Amino acid sequence: MRRLQRLRGPASALPTCSAPSVRTSPAAGLLKSELVASSSQTHNLASRRTHLWQSNLSTQRRCLSTSASRLEKQTALETHEPVEEEVPAEYGIQTDLVYPAEIQQAVRSDDVTDPTYSPATNADGLEEVGGLDGWWDNPEHWGPSKNYSGFGPVDKVTDPAVLEVLTKQAVVEAITVVALTKDIAEATNMMVDLEGEDQATVANTEIIAGPMGTAWFRDKKTLEGIQMLLKRAGQTQTETSGPYIPSPEEAKEMIKSWGSGWKATRIEDPFVKFYTTKRIQKLTGHVIPDGKLVGVDTIGALVARIVKPPKAKKLVEDIKAKGDLLELPNVHVYPRRITPVDKQNMVGRWKIIERELQKRGLPVLGTGGYRKTREKIWIRGAKTSKMASTVKEISDLMSRVLGTPSDSSDALLGQKSWRADQLKQALTVAQKAWLDGSHDSLALVAEKVADAARDPSWRLPVGDSGLLGFFLSTVISAEGLELPLKKQSLRLIGNACAECDENKARVVESGKLGTSLIGLLEDDDSLLPFAVSVIYNICVEFEEAQLQACEAALSKKLVDIISGPRLLQCQQSLGIIIQLFEQLVSQALEPKVASLSTPAILLSLATSRTNEPDLEDFTGICTVALAYLTYEQFQVAFVDSGSVSVLQQAFYDSYTRFDIANADPDTAEQLKQVWNAAVTILADISALPGFAEKYPLDSPVVQRFVAWLSSPASYSHLQTAACLSLGNLSRSDSASLTLAQTVVNPLLAILSRAIPTTSAQTQPPISERPPAQLLHAVLGFLKNLAIPQPNKPTLSTALLSPLNSILPSLWTTTTAQPQVQFATVSLTRLLLVNNPPAVTLLCAPLPPSSSPHTTRDGPALSNLHILMDIALRADADPTKMEAARAVCAVARVLQAPAHKDLLSADWNWGSPEDTSAEDTARARFYSAHAAPITKTLTNQLTHKKFPALRSEALFVLALLARSEDGGKLAVRVLEESTEACRALVQAVTGREATDEELGVAGEARVVEVVEETEKAKESAAAVNTGLVDGLGLEPQQADVKQTAGMTKIDRENGLVLVAEIIRGFLDELSPARKGVLENLLREGGELILEERKKGQEA
Repeated sequence: MRRLQRLRGPASALPTCSAPSVRTSPAAGLLKSELVASSSQTHNLASRRTHLWQSNLSTQRRCLSTSASRLEKQTALETHEPVEEEVPAEYGIQTDLVYPAEIQQAVRSDDVTDPTYSPATNADGLEEVGGLDGWWDNPEHWGPSKNYSGFGPVDKVTDPAVLEVLTKQAVVEAITVVALTKDIAEATNMMVDLEGEDQATVANTEIIAGPMGTAWFRDKKTLEGIQMLLKRAGQTQTETSGPYIPSPEEAKEMIKSWGSGWKATRIEDPFVKFYTTKRIQKLTGHVIPDGKLVGVDTIGALVARIVKPPKAKKLVEDIKAKGDLLELPNVHVYPRRITPVDKQNMVGRWKIIERELQKRGLPVLGTGGYRKTREKIWIRGAKTSKMASTVKEISDLMSRVLGTPSDSSDALLGQKSWRADQLKQALTVAQKAWLDGSHDSLALVAEKVADAARDPSWRLPVGDSGLLGFFLSTVISAEGLELPLKKQSLRLIGNACAECDENKARVVESGKLGTSLIGLLEDDDSLLPFAVSVIYNICVEFEEAQLQACEAALSKKLVDIISGPRLLQCQQSLGIIIQLFEQLVSQALEPKVASLSTPAILLSLATSRTNEPDLEDFTGICTVALAYLTYEQFQVAFVDSGSVSVLQQAFYDSYTRFDIANADPDTAEQLKQVWNAAVTILADISALPGFAEKYPLDSPVVQRFVAWLSSPASYSHLQTAACLSLGNLSRSDSASLTLAQTVVNPLLAILSRAIPTTSAQTQPPISERPPAQLLHAVLGFLKNLAIPQPNKPTLSTALLSPLNSILPSLWTTTTAQPQVQFATVSLTRLLLVNNPPAVTLLCAPLPPSSSPHTTRDGPALSNLHILMDIALRADADPTKMEAARAVCAVARVLQAPAHKDLLSADWNWGSPEDTSAEDTARARFYSAHAAPITKTLTNQLTHKKFPALRSEALFVLALLARSEDGGKLAVRVLEESTEACRALVQAVTGREATDEELGVAGEARVVEVVEETEKAKESAAAVNTGLVDGLGLEPQQADVKQTAGMTKIDRENGLVLVAEIIRGFLDELSPARKGVLENLLREGGELILEERKKGQEA
C-alpha cells in the first residue's frame, strides 16, 4: 500500500493557500474536524479543495447521533473560540494528490422536523458513513508525480537478435564515452536515448581488435563521429522520448552484415565494462551481476551472458525442446511419473484388475485403511530392538579388533582370516536388514564397516567376507535408496578399494563401476564428493578399471559436472576429478569416447575468475587439457570452436596469476612441464590447415601472439610459442610481408639479449638471456620472413651489418648448441640468395676491435671469413654444408656481371703485397680470402652424402673460372686437393679416377713429363677448348629434384670449368693436373657428343 510522506509539526496537515491560514492552539485540545463541522461552511482556498483531518482512525469516521451527551459536548465546542495564529510558509505543502471529500455534518436533533425521528443513545446498529479506509488504494487518487519510473524498461527485451544489436550499441557508446572522459557526471550525460537513424548508425559501427586484442574502432574519424552524434542527441533529448528499440526483423538484417569477428574482441577496461552494463540495463532491462561480470572478457561472452533461452519449467519441456530423445524408437517421454496403474493401462490389464478388485470388495486405489501384515512380526519378533543390538555387537566388535596388530606374518594372516569371519557376521546382519527394509540399520552397518576399512588391514577382509559384493550387487544398484544409505555404501566401497587391487578387481569383475557407481554422478548433488572419491580409489593405478571407466564415458560425465553449477557441490574434490582425467587420458580408448569439447572446458575452468583454482589445481587442469590436445581430432575441434584464446589466457595466467617463486618445488616443476607442453600444442594447432582461416592476421588471437614477442625476458615460453605459431602463419609470402611490419623489432631485441658484449657493465643478466629453445624459434621465424624478396634488405641490414653483427656473433657463441648454430647459418644463407646488399654487408671489412675473432688463418677479415671458419670448424655436417652453400651464394652474386661494383673500391682486407693497386675490389677480396674459400669449396665438392652440394660447387667453380680473379681460386682448388680432382673426373665421366691417372703413386713416385714446345701446347689447348666451345656449354644451376638431369648438368658444368682453366690458366697448372684436365676435356666432350647423337636418333 502506498503511504504519504510523514508530515512535520502540529500544523503539517494544513494545505497551502493564498488566504491567511490558521492553526488551533495545542492547549485547546479540540478536534479540527468538529470545529469545521460547527461552522457548516465549505472552505475553498486558492481555488483548490483542501481538507483538514486527523490521522487517528477514530476521527476519520463519523456516526449520526443526536444523543443528549453528545449534544452537550457539541455545545461546548461551539462556544469555544479558537486562537488564530499565522501558519509559517515552511509548513505548506504543494501536492497533486486527490484528497478525500469534505466532511459533512449531520442535522442537529432539535432541528429535525420528522415526528417519527428518535435519537440514538449509542452507536449499536448505526450505519457508518464516510471514512478514509481504502482511499489511497485507488490509483486515481495519486498524482502523476507519484508514479514510479524505473531506470530500465518495464518489460525486458527477450528477442535474441534485438539483444545482440542493443549490446553492440552499448559497447560502442561505452568505448566512445570512455575515450572522451572518465568523469562520471559528464559520461552519464552523454549516455542518452537515440532515435531510429542514430541508433542504427551506432549499432552498425565496425568494431575491430585494437592493441592487445581490445575492442576499438577502425579509425579515429569513426570515434569522433560517434561522439558528435551522442552530443547532438543529448541536446535534442526530451523527457518523454525513450530509447529506440529495433524490431526483430530489423535486428536480424543488421546482424547479417556484421560477421562474427567483433564478438572475439576483448573488453578489459573496467570503465568500459561499467558503462556497457549500465547502458544494457537501460536499453534492455537485463542486469549483469558484478560476480558474473568479472568472468566476461570478450563481447561474445557478454552477449552470451545476456542472450539466454528461458529455462524450462519442467524437465519434459526441456526434453521436447531439444527433441533428440523423442526421435529414439525405444524411448517415451511422459509429463509426469508413471504409476503402476499407468503401466497396467498401457498393456490393457487395468480394466480387468479393477473389475476383480471391485468384485472382491477390495479398494481399487490405495490401501483402503488396511495395515501391513503382522504375521512376519509375530514370527521374527520386534526387528527394531533386535537390529539395534546386532549393530551394537558389530560396533563393539570393530572397536575390539582394531588396535590389535601383530608383528608376525603368520599372525597377520590369521588376523585377516579372523577379520573376514567376523565381517561375515556383519554381512548376515546387513542382509537381514535389507530384507526387513531397515535402511537405517543397514546404513549404520555400512558406516561401521567403512570406518574400519580406513585401516588397510581391514580392506581385503571386507572383500573376502562378501560385504563388498553384497553392497555392489544388491544395495548400491537398487532404486529409491535414502541418501544416508547411499553415502555410507559409497564410503564402504571406496575405503575397501583404496590401495587394494584385489577389491578393485572384484569391482571391475562385477561390472558395477560402469553401470552403477559412475551413474551415481548424475544423482543427488550431495553424493558427488563421495561418488568421485570412490571412482578415483577404484581407478587409480589400475588399468582394467580405467578402461572400464572409459567405456562408460566417465570423462563426459565429469565434463558435465565441471562445466555447470554442480561444480560448487564438489569444489573440494576438484583435485580428485583432475586426477581422474589424468588416469583416463592415458588410455588408448579415451580419445574415441571423450567429448571433443573437453580441453576447452578444462581450460575455461583453469581461467575462471568465479571459481579460481590454486596453483596446484591450475597445473593439474592444464596438464590434462594439454594431454587431450595432443590428439589431432581434439586440435581440429579446438580450433573450429574458437577456443584458442582460452589456451592463450591459461598460458598467460600461468606466468602472471601465481607467485611461482614461493611455490612448492614439485608444483613449480610441473608448471614448467605445462609451459613446455603449451608451446608444443600451440605450435601444432597453428600448423593446422584451418587455423589461418579461423584466425586471420588481424584477429585478436594472432595479435596476442604478436604482443607476446614484447613480453618480459622471464616469459620465455610465451615468446617461444609466439614465434612458433607466427612462424607457421608466415608460410606464405603475403603473410610474411604483413607480419614483418610488426614483429621484426621484437625479434631483434630477443636476439640482442643473446649476444655477449665486451663491456661488463652492459652485459645482460643471465636470467634475461634467451634460452636455446627461444633462440631456435626466433631464428626459424626469421627464416620464413626472409624468404620474400621485399623483406630481405631490412633483415640483412639489421642482422649482418658489421656495426652490430648479430648473426656473426651468434655463429661463434652457439657452438655448444648445434641446432641453434645451424639455424643462424641457414638464416644467413637465405638472406644472401638474390640479395646483393646482404653480400656487400657480409664481405665488408670488419671495423677495428679490441678482441677480433680469430680464424685458422689469423684474425678475421670480414664476416664471410668468420662464416667460412665456422664451416671448417663446426662439428655437425649440416652446419658445415649450410655455411659452404652460403659461400657459394656469395660467389654467385660476386660473379654476376651486373654486380662488378658491389664491393667498394676503398675497401682493403689486408691483401698480400703482390696484389697491385690496380686490381679490382673483388680481386683483392678473393686474394685475401683465397685460403678459406678454397678449403670451403673443396669440402663441398668432395662431399659424398648429398650430391646436390657437389652440383652446387661445380656450378660455382665454373662461374669463377670465367674470370681472371675467380679462375685462380678454381685452379687452387684442383691443384691443392687430389680428392677435388677425383670428384671432378667422376662428375664429368661418371667413373672413378685411379691414383695413377691423377699422378698419385706414393712418396717415391717420380713423374716423368715429356716437354713440349709452346706451339704444341697451344695447339692442344686450342683443339680441346674448341671442342667445348662448339658444344655451346654454359654454367647452369642443377635441379635437385631431377636426378638424371643433375648428372647431365654436372658433366656440362665440369667441362666448362676444365675448358676455362685450360684456356686461361694452363701455365699455372702442374704437369700432372694438366694431363688430367686435357684428357678429361677430351673424354667429356666425346660423351656429350654421343649423348646428343642418341637424343637426335631417338
